[in-house]
Amino acid sequence: MKIQEILGTFSKSISSFPVKCIVKDIEAELSIELVGQIQPNHPGVVLGDEPLFEFEKIVGTLVDELNTFGKRFDNNNFLMQLHSEINEKEYELHYFKLDRIELLSSKVLLISESDEMIELKERLEYPEYE
Repeated sequence: MKIQEILGTFSKSISSFPVKCIVKDIEAELSIELVGQIQPNHPGVVLGDEPLFEFEKIVGTLVDELNTFGKRFDNNNFLMQLHSEINEKEYELHYFKLDRIELLSSKVLLISESDEMIELKERLEYPEYE
């Protein structure tokens, strides 16, 4: 989905509703930790088990954040980034395309039904601290 499609769908929801994410093959609702440019010219969200801060993302806040993206992001898919730990030194970043949004009676779900975008997968090392 593109940002304008997302904003159009959010306009039909209540701004105080929490936003959660579902990724194919993961059987849990994930929280949004961060909204930003997660790949060159690709807007998206970083997912986690718990919100990074003490509050969950809500529709109104997410709309405000999406409205900060410039025109160069308009034609690119909105992505969801998921972190998985390989071992104590390495981790991977997995990327999924947002396919649809489901408006429920008390929350909004961002849903990826597509397979992982393998071409974007990254394997990284944790920084070493002395």
